[in-house]
Amino acid sequence: MARVRLEAAEREATRFRPPQLRRDLVPRPRLCALLDGEAGRRLTLVSAPAGFGKSTLLAEWAAAAARPVAWLSLDESDADPDRFAADVAEALAREDRPAALVLDGYERIAGPAGDESIRRLLEDARAPRRLVLAGRVDPALPLGTLRARGELLELRAGDLRMSDAEASELLHRALGHSLAVREVLRRIDSCEGRPAALRLAAGVGDGDPGEHVLDEIRAVHPDELDFLVRTSVLDELSGPSCDAVLATSGSADTLRRIEHADLLVEPVDGVGERYRLHGELRRALQAELERTAPELVPALQLRAAAWLRRTGREEDAIEHALLGGGHAEAGRAIGRSWRRLVDEGEQARVLGWIDRLPDEHVAGDLRLGLVRAWLLALEGRRDESEASLEGARRAAGARALRGSVGREGVLLHCVVPWDDVGSALVLARRARRIEQTGLRRALAAWAYGWTSWWSGDLESAAEALDDVAGAPLLVRCAAQAVRSRIELERGREERALELARAADRTLRTEGLADLRELGMVATALGAAEAAVSPGSGALAQLERGIRLRRGWGNPLETADALIAAAPAAAFVLGRRQAATLLAEARRVVAGCADPGVLEERLRRAERSILPSPDRLRSDPVLSERELAVLRLLADGRSKREIGVELYLSFNAVHSHTKAIYRKLGVSSRGEAVARAHELGVG
Repeated sequence: MARVRLEAAEREATRFRPPQLRRDLVPRPRLCALLDGEAGRRLTLVSAPAGFGKSTLLAEWAAAAARPVAWLSLDESDADPDRFAADVAEALAREDRPAALVLDGYERIAGPAGDESIRRLLEDARAPRRLVLAGRVDPALPLGTLRARGELLELRAGDLRMSDAEASELLHRALGHSLAVREVLRRIDSCEGRPAALRLAAGVGDGDPGEHVLDEIRAVHPDELDFLVRTSVLDELSGPSCDAVLATSGSADTLRRIEHADLLVEPVDGVGERYRLHGELRRALQAELERTAPELVPALQLRAAAWLRRTGREEDAIEHALLGGGHAEAGRAIGRSWRRLVDEGEQARVLGWIDRLPDEHVAGDLRLGLVRAWLLALEGRRDESEASLEGARRAAGARALRGSVGREGVLLHCVVPWDDVGSALVLARRARRIEQTGLRRALAAWAYGWTSWWSGDLESAAEALDDVAGAPLLVRCAAQAVRSRIELERGREERALELARAADRTLRTEGLADLRELGMVATALGAAEAAVSPGSGALAQLERGIRLRRGWGNPLETADALIAAAPAAAFVLGRRQAATLLAEARRVVAGCADPGVLEERLRRAERSILPSPDRLRSDPVLSERELAVLRLLADGRSKREIGVELYLSFNAVHSHTKAIYRKLGVSSRGEAVARAHELGVG
């Protein structure tokens, strides 16, 4: 009995001194210097999940401190205010006028009573000037006020992660130089800078760190290991999600026990309700599940899918349904969500889901066949899109369904025209007449405006494009780009620039600026900028439009991008570079069944940029006033600025500009400047 009491007393005494430092400790001088340099802060908060080395860092700092540091490792009994006060007094009495008090393990007393004890300690004039609080969660204290007063120093997970150099040193100290550099880097990456995880990885020698972690857990926490193995199908663990996957209850308590046992789970919400498995541990747990109970995997995945769907996480539910073999449910979910995901630029992701479904399932599902046809068309994979549309026709069977597929095909072919403007325009007129409600009406309006623009009918195009308010975001941005091009052809450069900038700003805000199928926006912005101020900035946008639209593979889009960029290329880089662009455009246009107005635009650009010898000898006659306007246009002045400079009204400047365009045989400011340069005019 006396021996038991002695051991208990010894365990109690260890609470009042820092943990002993390991002989293979990797020093953290940067963090220790930060702690030393901020000695004037009233509260130092060291807050991070388990495994980030909070206690070790503070023990290293305390050991090297110039003045004594009092230490108290909190336990659950300290949640009682009287016990807390007694333990704090004991910790302070053990040191001679300590400069700081470290309270380690705040999460063990977290709650109203514990927070009140900490608050009183901060206000107690008899306490050391500096309080250092370490734990896995933040206390409910006025941290914002302390922060604003400059009285708070915070070290969090991002600060505590080991650098690559520190992690490499830890592994080499534990293993010598027996590991290859590539293996050292792999372990560093998998452990995410967490010192505890790195020590586990080091303890494995040449083996698998994940397997070593499982062995460690299995030896002490077999029930918790079984829980983690089965819930490893989840990306994020919470009480409700684990209950759903395991068809049980009480998972929240199990997760708290796992966290307190330092089993490499990390809270992601700051309050201990949602957790993330450490990457290396999760990989090992999933491998263990596949090895020991593969027959459970489908059911676990499908339960996860059902729970995620109920909580509104449709895309995550699709992933789990596919992994669990729930093809019908995955197909239905794809049908519900594909339009929204396309609007977010995620068509490749949706196509990936469909490609993971069995061929026979897709072939027998009319809706999936149509979705796949749309997605392939948007990806620029025309032949595959047509094949998928034909498969949907075969799957339709009944005449009524075949009519529905035909109607979808009409809309698809005019929304995404390829190389036949005339046929697309016929289909667009038909769609505009048939589709009278909702999203399909907006898509039909876009299709008619889009194909009208390709055909050169600016009035019809502008009218239709003003009617796309109910269309998806990407269609609305594309419509703004086309309207910008229309305004540019009408000589309204400022309005064209305004529309193009609005479309570009929306795409950048949504993270969609690099979508190939919206390269038209870059072209419209570059063309508008070149019209207002020709130069390298405008050319960069036009070249970006070429890259995106060429990458999409649509012939009409590619040719238009090349033609639109040629005047700016001639102005900035010279006629030879412009000739290269126009030669490529000529090849693309020649391969189109019906290029619409592109043929005329191409000829106009060729006449303007690549004049024949006869045209070079026949200089256009510009009046002195027109020459003055042309020079200011070349300087990048707006029409209003030109009017102020030359004492002309806006309408007079507009008339002179139209006359200049007519005499030079061009349709934009950039073309006019390039043409005048070629002819030596102005």
